[in-house]
Amino acid sequence: MRLLAQWLLFFVGITALYGGSKLLSDPSGQALGLPEEYLEELPFGSFFIPGMALFVIIGVSSLLVCLSVAAHVRYYGWYVAAQGLVLAGWVLVQLILLGSFVPVLHTPYFSIAMVLMVVGFWLQQAEKKRNLIL
Repeated sequence: MRLLAQWLLFFVGITALYGGSKLLSDPSGQALGLPEEYLEELPFGSFFIPGMALFVIIGVSSLLVCLSVAAHVRYYGWYVAAQGLVLAGWVLVQLILLGSFVPVLHTPYFSIAMVLMVVGFWLQQAEKKRNLIL
């Protein structure tokens, strides 16, 4: 389960860093093929703020949580579950702000978020049992 969490967090982190950096370098969203009408729905006027949030809140934090799992940091299971919750929130905010569902993006990332929450809870419970036995 730890390995599954690490792979998912690494995947989410790398793809969020990529997407976030593309939005930071081209706030119009054209580099990622985002339709211009998405900008009409956003309160920001460009994709710069969402790109920064994607880069830091999803990308950097996913990679930090991935490292915490690898290092067996105390409570790493809760960090995994929390990152899953953050990712689910990100997807939900996108759905609300954009007012459209993009199956190729929203379905896999929301599914990954759910898996991270379940796996994180499971990892924390397993760690708790392990500590009780020791």
